[in-house]
Amino acid sequence: MNRLRLSIQLLLIALIVPTTVMAGGGRAETPADTLARRLAEIDALLRSGDWSHAEEASRQAIDRSRESLSGSVLAAAVARLALAEAGLGREAEAVWHWQVARSLDRSILPEERLRTFGPQGELLIRHPLRPAGQAPSGLEVYSPGAGVQPPRKIEATLPELSPGLRSLSVPLWLRAQVIVDAEGRPRDPVVLAASLPGMAFEVLEALRGWRFEPARKEGQPVASFYQLTLNPLVEHPLSDLTPLANPELTQLDDLLRAGRWKEADKKARKLWMAGFGKALEWSEMGYLLTLRALAEAGLGAPDEAVCHWQAAQHLDPRLYHSDLAAYGSAGELLEANRWGTSLADGDPVAGGTPPSLVKTPRPLLPFSGVTARTVFVMAGIVDSNGHVRQPVLWSVHLEAELEPDLVLLQPAFRHQVVPAVRLMAISALESVCSWRFEPARVGNEPRMAASLWTVRVERLRSVNISGGLRPGSTQGMLDPRPPRSNIPNTPP
Repeated sequence: MNRLRLSIQLLLIALIVPTTVMAGGGRAETPADTLARRLAEIDALLRSGDWSHAEEASRQAIDRSRESLSGSVLAAAVARLALAEAGLGREAEAVWHWQVARSLDRSILPEERLRTFGPQGELLIRHPLRPAGQAPSGLEVYSPGAGVQPPRKIEATLPELSPGLRSLSVPLWLRAQVIVDAEGRPRDPVVLAASLPGMAFEVLEALRGWRFEPARKEGQPVASFYQLTLNPLVEHPLSDLTPLANPELTQLDDLLRAGRWKEADKKARKLWMAGFGKALEWSEMGYLLTLRALAEAGLGAPDEAVCHWQAAQHLDPRLYHSDLAAYGSAGELLEANRWGTSLADGDPVAGGTPPSLVKTPRPLLPFSGVTARTVFVMAGIVDSNGHVRQPVLWSVHLEAELEPDLVLLQPAFRHQVVPAVRLMAISALESVCSWRFEPARVGNEPRMAASLWTVRVERLRSVNISGGLRPGSTQGMLDPRPPRSNIPNTPP
């Protein structure tokens, strides 16, 4: 196994670059540049009082950013929508969307920026986001119980999530709180936690139209708190979620439960490598990656452990519901970092710098059957310490002589991926957890930020040896160009 690993290190180099798009004059424009330009255009419409066009442009920006991992990207567009609605005289809608935007990014459009938009900005300043469980100024709000009859839904329809969100292979969950006023209308939304910003936005858009029989105190209608939880955590033993008939897995599980972390880590890595030789499926590799994460957590490597654990939940979203209490402190660490706990908190929209790679990534595993010039498109979040969180596989481009063949790596399309491409994609996903970045910065402050990468593997030659897949001879190249076809689900 050591010789195999050394061969991989020597024979394959895969380099990554931030994905860019071409702006006018051939200048490379990053996604952050594109977003900043779009927001500047909307701001110009707002300041000129062209409210209808500002609303239309804001909704278009929202549609482009629904699948972003970044709450800041979506919040920036929703905040502009609130200003446009304020200009159109739709105060209730404006305040609702402003509080949704602030829930997604509590630093979006600070007060000094809002004042530059005149009366519309002043309106939003008067309606700050309330802390969860607290009533806004001037309103008495009750908690159900102790003499207060809770509100009752009489008209409530959950949204069918947009196709882009439905297609993402990640756990989808949400906890939010609203106030149901004495007339039975929801107001003052606060997102408590969510696995994806776009899901939070779409659910709250539907919730705004719900109607309730209001809470009652001594027979009189009163305002009350109402909490909504979607896809609540239902813990199951890890082995029940993705059982594999392998005695070595039982041995590994015993080592993890006994806290014998060094031995467990060695066996987990061995089984992980063996999984590639057996061409295991997405969910099976997700299970093995979870076992690796537990061993790494026990050994005191929390950053790679959390990244691998979140990557495993992308391979199989059911793992979100894993009960890891049997694994002691390692299980506690992972349970505290389920998918959705690492939302980006401030992308460098303007005047900031995006994350930049500072540590050369480990090579990928090569596999027979992967065509020359294979490009994997991935996204993730770089935290304020430069570590990767919540890595996601978007697509793979199998480039022919002229045009690439685009294959989406989301659930509805994964069956189209041949085993060799599937295994290399999983190798690419796992490898990002060892990447290290200079974090994004806004001013001098490091921030968590969503990022998009391409991994381009060139001139791959590998051979299929009986009994398993072995690496062949490859070269890697750094290519600043994006893949030549459109990339789905790209943050703006």
